[in-house]
Order: sequence, then C-alpha cells, then structure tokens
Amino acid sequence: MLEEGLSERGLERRLKRHVYKATHSFLAICPIGLEDLLFTELMALKSYSPIEKLEKITGGVSFEGPLDLIYLSNLHLRSAHRILLRVGECLAQNSPMLFEKVRKMPWEHYLGFAESFSLRVSSKLSYLFYEDALSNTVYKAILARLKPLGLEPKLAKGDIEVYLRLFQDRATLSINSSGEHLHKRGYRTHIGEAPLRETLAASMLMRSNYQNYDAILDPMCGSGTLLIEAALMSSRRAAGQFRPFAFEKLALFQEHLWRRAKEAAKAQEISSPTSFWGSDNDPKMIEAAKYNSTQAGLEGVINFQREDALKLDFNPFKDKKLLLISNPPYGARLQEAAPRLYQKLIHALPEGINISLLCPEPVWLKGLGSKLQIRDVQAFDNTSLKLYLIQGRIGYDQNQF
Repeated sequence: MLEEGLSERGLERRLKRHVYKATHSFLAICPIGLEDLLFTELMALKSYSPIEKLEKITGGVSFEGPLDLIYLSNLHLRSAHRILLRVGECLAQNSPMLFEKVRKMPWEHYLGFAESFSLRVSSKLSYLFYEDALSNTVYKAILARLKPLGLEPKLAKGDIEVYLRLFQDRATLSINSSGEHLHKRGYRTHIGEAPLRETLAASMLMRSNYQNYDAILDPMCGSGTLLIEAALMSSRRAAGQFRPFAFEKLALFQEHLWRRAKEAAKAQEISSPTSFWGSDNDPKMIEAAKYNSTQAGLEGVINFQREDALKLDFNPFKDKKLLLISNPPYGARLQEAAPRLYQKLIHALPEGINISLLCPEPVWLKGLGSKLQIRDVQAFDNTSLKLYLIQGRIGYDQNQF
C-alpha cells in the first residue's frame, strides 16, 4: 500500500463501483479470412456468460459483455490471436486533443500499482502519424491521470501492453489482455522448421468438420501440432489451460473468477471418441511430436510412428471414417519439388479418403484427373503468406477444381 495517494482499499472500492459489474467492450483478433470461425467460437461462449453486439470486422470480431469474458475468451478461443480490452475511444485531430482525452480515461482501473507498461502505436489516414510522438503524448497523458493518485509507472517492456490505434483521426485505446500471441498454447516446446501455428491448426480442423470423423491422420505430422490440437478439441479441453495471461497482472483481475472459469472448463472435458494417427519420415520430428503430446497431457492418445507418407498402410482405417489432414512442406523447404510432393501424395492415397491439405498454390493440385475431387478451397492470410485449405475426396468422379 502506498503511504500517500491511492491505496489498495481505495482502488478496490473504485473497481467495485465502476468495473466489476460494468459491461465491457472487447476485440478478438484473428487472421483475415477466419472471422466467421471466430464469430462461431464467440457465440459458443454464451453457454458460459452473456455476450452481446458481436460484429465481424476485417481481421477480428468485436463484442461486449461482463468482465468474466476476459477470462473465458482467452481460455477457450482457438482461432484468435489476441483479446483486446477496450479502455476508451475519442476524436484526436491534434496532440493536445489526444492528451486531454487520454488523461480523462480511468487508467488506474487497468494499471493499478504496476511499475511499468509498454505502448504499441499505429496510425492510418490520420493527421497524427509519427509513432514516437504519439507514444510520448499517450504516456504523458496516462501519467497525468495517475500521478495525482501517487502512481508513476515507467514506460518499459513488461506484462502490461497498451494499444493505441488511430484511424481517420479516431483514437482507440486498448489493453492487450492475452499477453503473448494465443497460438502459444504452452505445451509445444519442441518444434521443427516452419512450424504450424496452433491457431491455424485449430482453424483447419474446424473448417474440416473434424468432429464428424472416427479417425484423424496427419502423414507429415512434424512436431504434432495438428493432431495435438485435434485431440484437445475432440476431448473438449480448453485451449489456454497450459499458459499464463497478461490479464493476471491487471488491477481488475479477480482470482476467484479466473479459478471458476478454469474449473468449469475442466468439468466439461470428455474422453475423445476419435483415434489420432501421425507419421513423419524424420525420427527427430516423431520424438518432438511425442514430447509435445505428453506436455499437452495426451501421452498415449496419439499414435505417432516413423513412416514414409507415400507408403502408408491404410488397413487400420478400413472400418473408420477417416480424415487425412496435413500441412505438407512447401516454399523454401522444398522449392520446386513441393508441387510434385503434393501430387505424389494424392496418387499414393487409396480411394474414398477425405482430405484437407494446406497449400500456398492450389494450382499444384490441377491435372490429377479422376484421382481427386475438390469440394472446397478456402483462402486466408498467415502473416505475410496467403494460404489455401483444400478439401476433397480421393478417387471420386471428375476433378471439380
């Protein structure tokens, strides 16, 4: 407790009066092209807590509701990159205007007694656009709010991150409630070259209606991300169960609500009815996949074997509805050999298998004749790379590409 200014008890009174029972605004950020998946995931949170005013925007979904959504969204969402908690919005046509508006926002509710915080600034189509100057203005405004309360956090990299986004002279101030990117689930410590992000793996599985299959196979599993995500999703295990979050450092954090959210998530877990199979030609990748699987609490759940993807035995799946889903190597990993690898894989598969392949060039799968029927091609952005999820069935009528 500080000897002068705002006390811990005084802050708690403010939080009870203005924060704990208020309706809050959030933004869940996702890769462009996956907004509908994220929207569906957020709708599912209604079974836990009221959620209102969901709206899809480019690269995310905005929503409103009680404060416990900060816990639920970070814990459960699989396709989101980050969850931003809105602090305020204002017109900012010049620096004095921005300073005054930011100064009036209740930063003590978020930063509390934190010793430091960091700022991330972006500006588009606005009169104010110099990021260093914007950062300086916002920092001084926050200090102007907090200093009279006896609080003086430093501007430094830490657990709490404040976002300023200026667009057409409208400033939006937010808190990054997630901390590190949400694809960092916390279980994957062993990775290979060009690893698949967990958020992207989960999105591939949701797009592929993974829950409709008895068995899921990844013949080029690498460090096991796709299959681990599939096994966690199939057993209804929460995405964020293995990691900490930035909201745990905020003044408004309530430990009992966070504990309750995790207990409720634990209570919904089931034993998966699906079997999971992974293979890779690299023994080091198989060991990495097994290790990551164990870290995720899935030891023995996924059958990992060192096998050549072009020589797989499909007898174990004879009486199962099988989904083959994979992120085959491409780009710098194989260069000009990548298209041939995709085509060889398709030709090596027996008739009747449903496939979902991640691919940077759908044209690679042209010319396969009656060997592959394409049912769907869905595009989305993966950082700077445009990727396509190609879904189809092996040996089924004429190619419909």
